[in-house]
Amino acid sequence: DHGYGGTGGGGAARIEPSAVYRREDRKLNTVINAAKSSGVDLALVLPPSERFQAANAGAISLCVRDFAKFSAYLPRLTVYGASVDRPYPGIPFRGLPTESRLGSRRMAYLLGLAKAFAADRPRYVEIYNRPEFVGWVRLMAPRAAISLYLCNDPQRMRRFRTLTERQAMLRRLDAVFCVSDFIRDRLLEGIDDLDLAQRAITARFGFDLPAFDARVSALQPERENLILFVGRIVEEKGAELFVDAVARALGGRTGWRAVMVGADRPPVGHDARTAPVSPYETRVRARVASINHARQTPLIEMTGFMTQDEVLALYGRAAIAVVPSLWEEPLCRTAIEAMAMRCPLISTDRGGLRELVHGAAVVIEPTTSDRLAALIGELADDPVRREMLARLGRSRLDADGYDIRKVAALMDRVRCRRLGLPDVEGVSSDSRQAT
Repeated sequence: DHGYGGTGGGGAARIEPSAVYRREDRKLNTVINAAKSSGVDLALVLPPSERFQAANAGAISLCVRDFAKFSAYLPRLTVYGASVDRPYPGIPFRGLPTESRLGSRRMAYLLGLAKAFAADRPRYVEIYNRPEFVGWVRLMAPRAAISLYLCNDPQRMRRFRTLTERQAMLRRLDAVFCVSDFIRDRLLEGIDDLDLAQRAITARFGFDLPAFDARVSALQPERENLILFVGRIVEEKGAELFVDAVARALGGRTGWRAVMVGADRPPVGHDARTAPVSPYETRVRARVASINHARQTPLIEMTGFMTQDEVLALYGRAAIAVVPSLWEEPLCRTAIEAMAMRCPLISTDRGGLRELVHGAAVVIEPTTSDRLAALIGELADDPVRREMLARLGRSRLDADGYDIRKVAALMDRVRCRRLGLPDVEGVSSDSRQAT
């Protein structure tokens, strides 16, 4: 996030990063000083890398879209994010710049946010996955209540890594929503202050489960002999592990194939489908090409990024979904989408996945390509077990409260009780249930 620009040509002055930041900081503080807080009730602030549109939305954009859509505060909220061609309809949105003349992407975004806050004067600001923005937002909206929604391990995030940093940040925040119990535990590790601990609330990704059920009901009952991987093509997501396991498991099974949806990073622009390819993704693509070589039909297809609707259609057709994550997943949206679409799941149990998969999916243990290949083969040969897993996965989402209506209501109750947002119909009546 910290690029900078300079003048080119022989003998031209080179602009140092520190000078750029000082200049951008002065400009940002000028705008902040003009802001007075009291206006828009609820401001939801996305990371600058997110795209709040259907074409290439990330997990956080999808999460914020649903939180906003099902919040009782929808008429009184605004989502702030990087400018996009076609933001999600029906949700107030303010596009912010991510480029500046001096080249600092992060500062351009914060400057745009400060200008927007000076006009909108939010009463409550909810920052998504950027703890380093808290100090700036406190200056931009000094009278506003501020919360943070954590989608990643705080101990691996800027301004949150150490116990001292996490304690100090919690003292500056009115609430911290955590995407899983795993993330909440990581946030509170070593903290024995009850007041600080009570500010951390688990609020998992929510899903419109009746809408998912309607999608499934509209599909053909017979699924294809298809193994599905959805996620970034990066090492921590287990992309190579999946490719090697599929090659072993499906090589001798006629009629079976695999599809990999995703890339290393999302494309930019409403109609964009491709993005720069990393060395790791290049290696994975070369391995897939070698497996497919000389075959009449490809064993593995790599599609690049797809829209959420396209991905859900694939989950509805696939016989098996695989989430072979090698890192401590905060929660894993793709695993939940597979379960919601009644697609039998094979998964690791790293991080927040542990809260989701045990008793409702096949767990990869140990996490090796040989073991994953064996599990894929066993499940491919057992349609009865696949049907049982489909039912168990969908039931788990009901039992553990993944319906977006429940999650949005929980967040609204916290906003109303703890953060001082005005009561709206349907919030205070259940406020005693707030965590």
